[in-house]
Amino acid sequence: MKRDYYEVLGLARTATNQEIKAAYRKLAIQYHPDRNPDNPEAKNKFKEIAEAYAVLSDGSKREKYDRYGHSGLSQGDISYDFNDIFGGFTDIFDTLFGGGGRYQRQGSRQRGNDLQYSLQISFDEAYTGTEKKIRIKRHEHCPECDGSGTRPGTGRKTCPTCRGRGSVLIRQGFFTMSRTCSTCGGHGEVIEHPCETCHGEGLVVKEHEVTIRIPAGIEDGDTLRVRDSGEAGPGGGGYGDLYIVVGVKPHPIFRRSGPDVGFDLPVTFSMAALGGEMEIPTPGGKAELKIPAGVQSGTVLEMKGEGFPDMNTGKKGRVLATVHVKTPHRLNEDQRRLFERLREVEDEPVSVWDRLKSMFAGKSV
Repeated sequence: MKRDYYEVLGLARTATNQEIKAAYRKLAIQYHPDRNPDNPEAKNKFKEIAEAYAVLSDGSKREKYDRYGHSGLSQGDISYDFNDIFGGFTDIFDTLFGGGGRYQRQGSRQRGNDLQYSLQISFDEAYTGTEKKIRIKRHEHCPECDGSGTRPGTGRKTCPTCRGRGSVLIRQGFFTMSRTCSTCGGHGEVIEHPCETCHGEGLVVKEHEVTIRIPAGIEDGDTLRVRDSGEAGPGGGGYGDLYIVVGVKPHPIFRRSGPDVGFDLPVTFSMAALGGEMEIPTPGGKAELKIPAGVQSGTVLEMKGEGFPDMNTGKKGRVLATVHVKTPHRLNEDQRRLFERLREVEDEPVSVWDRLKSMFAGKSV
């Protein structure tokens, strides 16, 4: 049994023509099959909505329906032409297919495409900041026609096929689809006399020099944006942006993690035992690091304010030195005598076996 047409559109029987149109538009967008490819009921729902609108939007058909219901309508009354129905609702297809609306043809001024460029800098340049000049090839507005694509003194005319919309409605069986106009390519306008320099494109390829200011503290993989250094837009539209993807070359000594910088610090056997001060490298030069007596391999010693600057605040991070105690491989006679003397006076280390025996005996060693 057919549902009441007013119920289908969610309307009262006193609904105005404007309310009927608004309800239909909303439901047609919601239940269009192209928006619901995984919903087999969408097609039937969409057909039901279209049928209800075909009747209620027509004054004489609506009067028959209001008096006699479905039985008062002939087959001709409930048939409908999608081109007629959708003629006043082309914005539905703009919503579904990105047509852009009656007053936003593809031929209107559009912003140009963004570009991307990869730039390699050194570790030191990332620390101090730097300035680089690069040259890129991009589309720019044709100087002969100022980007219009037309021969000077002439202009464009409205496309006779789509009448300026940039798209046409095509009926394919049950459905009516919106497609880009093949005559104007979606621009809504056609050029009768193209510019001889750019051949109607409005754009020419030129080399463009850009100065890139790289801030101190930038990290590998960071992206910088240079406004209006991308490609020119069609129809005299504005320029896109240029995105610089910065790559920082690795350092032979330092390892970076955000504002912190780490490196491996070799420490002599005597320095590790006695402690002292050592001159160490930092990204900005050199600094004196205090080595505590008895330091062990793997210990990380920290120096604040000697790392990379934060790009936003300028505050510097830490230098983290990982200690590696160097055991001498070859000893001269003096060194050998000193180590032999040390062995005589130093405490005998507790063996692993002694430690295990003490544990079982409940004693601490």
